[in-house]
Parts: sequence; C-alpha cells; structure tokens
Amino acid sequence: MPMIFVYTNLKDEKVAADFEINTSRCVSEVLNKPKERIHVILNPGKRMCRNEDTSPCVLIEIHSIGVFSADKNPGYTEKFMEFFSNTLGIPKSRVTLVYKAVEAHMVGIL
Repeated sequence: MPMIFVYTNLKDEKVAADFEINTSRCVSEVLNKPKERIHVILNPGKRMCRNEDTSPCVLIEIHSIGVFSADKNPGYTEKFMEFFSNTLGIPKSRVTLVYKAVEAHMVGIL
C-alpha cells in the first residue's frame, strides 16, 4: 500500500513519461512491497525553494505500513537518493525524503 507523493519544481515535460512506473518498481524493490499495491502521485511545476534556492529540487513523501525504522531508513535513503537524483537529473543535495509510517487500520483498500 505504499503511497509516494512527489513534489518538484521541474515542469511536467522535464519528467520522463514513465516516471511513475519506474518509481513504483523502485519502491517495490527497496521496500519489498507488491507493485500492485503502490500508488505514485507526481506533482510537477510546484513553486519550491530549498535553502533559499529555487533551482530544481524534489520532496518525496513515502507512506507505508510496517517498514520504517531508525535502523532501516538510512539504507532506504541511499537507494532512493540514487534513484530520484538519476531519474530526475537533480543533485542528491536537492532531494529530500520524508518517511511516514502508516498503521494498517488507517488504510482502506481491497
């Protein structure tokens, strides 16, 4: 059930057409979650700044059940930073990840 919300100041046409599919595959592999349960929401063209700088950046929120912890998150971060930096052409220093743990009873899916 991972839900991935991607906010970037890149214009839509600067993001590959298969970005959502590739992101879903990456999250499935890294978090060991089934692809059919993953949602990816891309929000391009946002007005954003990081460190008082409006050059290309991205904020990614990853919501999931039962995978996040202080021990595991650094390993996830390394893999996700590599993926999003390469896929979007944004330096790792301009990529921010936010992990949000979700309790199973807070999600309604079949």
